[in-house]
Amino acid sequence: MIHQAFLTACYILGSNYHSGQGSDGYRLLCLAETRAKREHSAWNIGRTVEQLDKNQLYPKGCDFRNHVAYFLKTMKKHRFHI
Repeated sequence: MIHQAFLTACYILGSNYHSGQGSDGYRLLCLAETRAKREHSAWNIGRTVEQLDKNQLYPKGCDFRNHVAYFLKTMKKHRFHI
């Protein structure tokens, strides 16, 4: 579950900071999606991010949401290097 939270955080950062197919943010997004498909074949990372935004499947305060928030906070210093 922690690996999935890390990949979700990478996917969120990549989707927020990409400016086209040649950007580093888009590359990060594609790497996170490719690794998610390879390591967790039945898991759709895009739907997970969608459910995090809607607060339906992952309510506030659940472990998965807290792990994603932790990884986003730890990667905060790298946001402008993407």
